[in-house]
Amino acid sequence: ELRQTLEDTNLGSDARKGWPACVKDEFLWQPTSLVRIAQSITDAAVVCPVGDQLPQAVNLFCRMWLCAMKKRSCQDQQSIWSVLDGTLFPEKATAAAQAQGLRGMAEIALGLRIAAASAELAPHVGDLLVGLFEHMKTGISLLLRMLSWQRAHCHAAAKYAQARMLEAVGAPKQFPEGGKKKDAANIAAMAKASLPELSLKDSVRLAILSS
Repeated sequence: ELRQTLEDTNLGSDARKGWPACVKDEFLWQPTSLVRIAQSITDAAVVCPVGDQLPQAVNLFCRMWLCAMKKRSCQDQQSIWSVLDGTLFPEKATAAAQAQGLRGMAEIALGLRIAAASAELAPHVGDLLVGLFEHMKTGISLLLRMLSWQRAHCHAAAKYAQARMLEAVGAPKQFPEGGKKKDAANIAAMAKASLPELSLKDSVRLAILSS
C-alpha cells in the first residue's frame, strides 16, 4: 500500500527521503522478493474460510508483479508460479482445501486484470495470464476434472473459479449455477464487481487456448 501511494503521489526525491528503503527502492519488484510475497499470500489464502473475502494483499501483489514486468526486473515467472501452484494445490489436499485453492487461483487471475486497469500496466498482463494457464498445471488440471463431473466434490467451486477466470481474460461475466449456501456470498460479491474492460491480443488468447 505504501508503494502504491508513493507511485500515485509523484513526489520528488527530497520528499521521498523519509520513506523506508524497501518501499521507495525497487526491492519489492525483485524476483526473490516476489517469490517470498507470493508464498506469504498463498499461505494466508489457503486458510481463509470460503465465505470470507481473501486478503486485499492478493490484488496488491498482482499490481506489484505487473510493475515488475513493466520494469523488466522479474524475468523468472516460473519460480513464482511454482510457489502459487504448489501452495494452493498441495498433494493429498482435502476437498475443502481444493475448493479454496481453486478460489485462490481464480482471484489471482482476476487480481491481474484489476491491476491492468492502469494504462501503463495493461500491456504486460497478457504474459502473466498466459503464464497462469501454462504453469499452474496442478490447479488447471484439478479445475478441468471438477468441471467435467457435476457430482464432483468441488464442482461448485470449479464453476465459480471458471467464471472468474473467464472474466479475467475478458469474457462476459458468468455465474455458477446452484451450489451450496456457503457460495452465496461469493456469488453476490461477483455480481456487484465491476471490472475494467480488457483488450488482449489475439496471440495472447491463442496462447491461453493452446496451453
